Amino acid sequence: MNVLARIQRFLTYWVIKVTHGMLTCGEADRFMVDYLEYRLDPEVRERFENHLENCICCKDFLAAYRRTVELARACAEPAAPPAGPRMPPALMEAIIAARRGAAPPS
Repeated sequence: MNVLARIQRFLTYWVIKVTHGMLTCGEADRFMVDYLEYRLDPEVRERFENHLENCICCKDFLAAYRRTVELARACAEPAAPPAGPRMPPALMEAIIAARRGAAPPS
């Protein structure tokens, strides 16, 4: 992005902030969890989303935060048992019989 485009984006950001009461990055940071869990009042949610439209840093942070939550949830899920070769039924019966002290089935 060239310098003029950055200046224009910066000025647009501040005009919107002043005219629409847009959130600062610090305020937006405090609302991340509530935003993701749909606990924001509609007015605050709209202000938060307006901020995200104009702030690439907060948009990137939200995406990283969302991914972190997904990964943490995936780690909390029970792992699937390892898939390995199945034991032949005759071998299983022989092991059970040996544990009981009986003769293995023929």
